[in-house]
Amino acid sequence: MIRVIFAPKEAGLINAEHVSKAQQEKGLSVPLNLLRSSSQFLKAATKPEWDDLRDDGRTVTPRCDPVLFKTYVHWLHSGTIPRPDDNVPDYKDFVFLSKLYVLGEYLMDVIFKNAIIEAIIAISIKEKYCPIGEAVRIIYEGTSAGSPARRLMTDFCASNANDDPSWTDEFQNCPHEFLVDTMKALVSARPRTSGEYPLDIKYEHYQEPFPTLAP
Repeated sequence: MIRVIFAPKEAGLINAEHVSKAQQEKGLSVPLNLLRSSSQFLKAATKPEWDDLRDDGRTVTPRCDPVLFKTYVHWLHSGTIPRPDDNVPDYKDFVFLSKLYVLGEYLMDVIFKNAIIEAIIAISIKEKYCPIGEAVRIIYEGTSAGSPARRLMTDFCASNANDDPSWTDEFQNCPHEFLVDTMKALVSARPRTSGEYPLDIKYEHYQEPFPTLAP
């Protein structure tokens, strides 16, 4: 969780480098108009009629990772998403971006979620690498059926997966629901056959060899 102080609109963000530890412990100070700019959750949570129910009428406490929320506030301010580590390849950001998407789901911020989707796709195109494994698990655990992010994960896999270990080693870390969704996407994308069945099936490919009997 993180304690957020919604300050008057002319106030700025607390910069941890320039405030005391006691001030930092009070929470993250965010201009109210910025806090309410695109999150339906925060718009509702900061309504004046809820002030009497809070310990402090000018605070709200989202139940989320403070690092992720500070990244969200950075995006609100600048429209950019800072990388957690500039010294690793971009595709390593998939897990972090998946967590941010789930945060956007919690905050009910469609604009933010769409920005995360753009970032994931841009990295995939640049790196020629698709999210799989933990990133997929995070998306599936933090979203519901029909989520556009789930659909993106399955489309990535259905269109690009191959027998390289970077894919196959990660399948065991993926949720069962994702594997089912991917199979559905695969059969939807695959060209229909002419109707002949079975297609190029040879018995000997599936039969066990006769055992060699001892004399």
